[in-house]
Amino acid sequence: MNISGRLLKYANCAASAVSPDYRWKRFVLLLLLFVLARGIVLLCILPPFEGWDEYQHVAYVQHLIEYGEPPVLRRSTVSRDLLEALIAFPQPPDMARQLQETGALDYDAFYQRPQPPEYNPSHSEIPLYQAQHGMLYYKLVRPVFSAVGGIERLVVSVYSLRVINLFFIVVSLALCIWLFGDIIGHNRHAALISFIVCCQPLYLINGCRIANDALAVLSATWVIAWTLKPGLQNRLIHTILAGFAFGAGVWAKTTVLALAPYIVICLGLSVYQKRIAVHKALMTACIFIVAAAAVSFPQFMFGIRQYGMLAPMQESLIIRDKGIGFSEMSAMCLDMNIPLRIVKLWLRDSLWIGGWSFLKVKFVHNLLFLVLIAGLSGWVFQIFRKPGRFQPLFDYDALNFKCIVLIACLSAGLAWHMVVLRAAWFPNTASTNPWYVAMAFPFGLVFVYNGAKRWNEKIAAGLGGSIAIIYLGTEFYGMVFKMIPFYSGGGAGIFAMEKISRFHPAWMGFSTFIVSAVLGFIVLLTIGMVFARFAVIKTDGESH
Repeated sequence: MNISGRLLKYANCAASAVSPDYRWKRFVLLLLLFVLARGIVLLCILPPFEGWDEYQHVAYVQHLIEYGEPPVLRRSTVSRDLLEALIAFPQPPDMARQLQETGALDYDAFYQRPQPPEYNPSHSEIPLYQAQHGMLYYKLVRPVFSAVGGIERLVVSVYSLRVINLFFIVVSLALCIWLFGDIIGHNRHAALISFIVCCQPLYLINGCRIANDALAVLSATWVIAWTLKPGLQNRLIHTILAGFAFGAGVWAKTTVLALAPYIVICLGLSVYQKRIAVHKALMTACIFIVAAAAVSFPQFMFGIRQYGMLAPMQESLIIRDKGIGFSEMSAMCLDMNIPLRIVKLWLRDSLWIGGWSFLKVKFVHNLLFLVLIAGLSGWVFQIFRKPGRFQPLFDYDALNFKCIVLIACLSAGLAWHMVVLRAAWFPNTASTNPWYVAMAFPFGLVFVYNGAKRWNEKIAAGLGGSIAIIYLGTEFYGMVFKMIPFYSGGGAGIFAMEKISRFHPAWMGFSTFIVSAVLGFIVLLTIGMVFARFAVIKTDGESH
C-alpha cells in the first residue's frame, strides 16, 4: 500500500476521534507530523544565520566552548574564528551591516561576485550583545554543537541545533493539543482549534532558528497548561514541575517573567471560585516559588554579580547609564499610543515574517485582522444574546477569563519593552516584536474561536477554517515567492533552490525539501479528509 493509501486509512481511524470512544491520539499524531514536515521544509529554505540575530546566538555557544563560562554583556565579543567562518555565507542585510568590516556580504552582493568574499582580519571587535540572555539554552546545546563539529563543520552544527529547536516547538504544540483535548473534549472543536494553532506560521519560524526562544516557549507552555487545567494546582508533583518549568523558562529567556502576575491572578481566581482553599493556595505558591528559584537561582546570581540587576538587558544598562528613572519612562507612555500598537502586534504583525531579512506578505495582514476581529466580536454579541441558547466551549468558563489575563499580562510586557526600547535607542519611535509573546499565540487563537462560537457553530467553523487558510496560504506564498527568490539573489524555482541548498548540509538539501513538501501536502490532504468526516457527525455525541 502506498503512503497516501496508508494515510487515508489512518484518516478514517483519526476522524473517529470526534467521540470519546475513538482514537484522538491518531489525529494528534497527524497534526504533529504536519508541523514537522513544514518545519523541515522551512529549514531547507532558510539559509544559515537568516534567523534573527542567529550569528549572535551561535557566538554565545562558541564563547562557552572557548572560555568555559558565559559571556558578559559589554565585555565579551564574537569569536574571530566564527567571524572568519561566516564570510563563506551570504547574509541577511542587518547581519551584513553589523559585520561589514569583516568582509561579509548580503545576498545580492554575494551572488554578484565571481569569487567568494575575503575575510578582513583587521576589523574591530564585534560586541556579543546577546550575552544579555540567560545561559540555560546555550549550556544545553553546547555539547551537541561540539559533538557535530562546531565551527569546523559550521553548517552541520547550525542545522543540528535548528532541528533541536524544531523538536522543542513540536513538543510545545503537542502539549497545547493535549490541553485542548482535555479541557474542550475529543471533538471537532478541539480538532479545528488544534489544527489552526499548528498552522500558525510565525510560531514555527520563530522556533526554527538557533536561539533561546523555542526552549522558553516550551517552558512557558508547560506553566500555562498548569494554570488552565483545572485541578493541577492542587497536585504537588504538577506544582513542582510547573515551578521548574517557570524557572527554566526565565533562565532561558527573560520574557517568561511576564507570566508571574498571570500565575498570581490564576491562583487568586481558584481561591475565589473555591477550587482551592486559601491555605492550600499559599502553600502551592510557596512550593512553586521554591521550585522556580531552585532552577533560576544561578542566572539571577550571575545577573546581580555582573550587572547589579536580576534580569539584565542591554537596554537596561543604557537606561541606567543615561540616568533615566521610572517616572520618566512612565511619562513616555502618554504619547506612544500603546494600545493601538499592541492590537496591531497581536492581530496583524503576528502573521508571518520571513527571517532576519524581515520579508512580509503585506496584502494579507488586513484580511487576517478582519477575520480575527469578526471572531472576537462574538464576545460582544453574547452580551445581547438570550441566556441558554449557547453551548460553551469549556465546562469551566473561568478559562476564558484566564486567557484574557494571559494576553493582558503579556501585552503589558510588550508595552514596557516598547518604552524601554524608546528610552534606550529610539527617542522618536517605539517598536517591539510579536514573537516575544509566541507562547500565548495558541491560547489567543482559542479565545478568538470561542468568541466566534458565540455567534454560532457554523460561523466558528467558517472563521476557524479561514484563519487556517490564511495562515497556510501566507506561509506557502511567503516561502515560494518571497523567501526563495530573496535568498537566492533573485532566482526562482529549482535553480534557486539548488543555489540555496549549496549552503545547507546534504541531509537538509533539495531532496529533503521535495520529500518533506510532498509529505506535508499528503498529510494536509489526510487532515482534510478527517474534517470531512467531522462534518457528518453531529455535535450531540461529542464530549464537552
